[in-house]
Amino acid sequence: MVSALGSQGRVLYDRHVLYVDFPRFGLPQPSYINMVRDPLAMQLSAYYFWRECFCVARQPFCVSALSQMQGDGDHQIRSMRHICSMGIDDVYAQVDPQPTVGLMTRWFCGQDPVCKAPDPQPHTQRHLALERAVHHIRMMYVWVGVLER
Repeated sequence: MVSALGSQGRVLYDRHVLYVDFPRFGLPQPSYINMVRDPLAMQLSAYYFWRECFCVARQPFCVSALSQMQGDGDHQIRSMRHICSMGIDDVYAQVDPQPTVGLMTRWFCGQDPVCKAPDPQPHTQRHLALERAVHHIRMMYVWVGVLER
């Protein structure tokens, strides 16, 4: 599809796709641009979305997604009901910080195995993923902006 569309002239892809190294697949390197969310604003938005989804809307996909994030079982779901009356500060006060690569790093790091290894990761692995992400931003992206600015 990429080859067929690319041969027709200019193409704009508008999707949530991790960085792809097109030359690795024998295809020409595109000009990347990206608009990202401020990480804190994104986390706040996600928290309130999932709390509303789980506590108010109660749609099956909300409960299913929460089960996958928190572990399966009705007991686990019932024990999560307490978040419905909690603010974000109260919830995060109970979170044990974990050494993760992070969504933005994974986004710009791409498809390489170092980018996709499951969390938590040791410092050296997180550093390798971050280095690759920074390299891609500096060398492969024409422009990266922050939505909230």
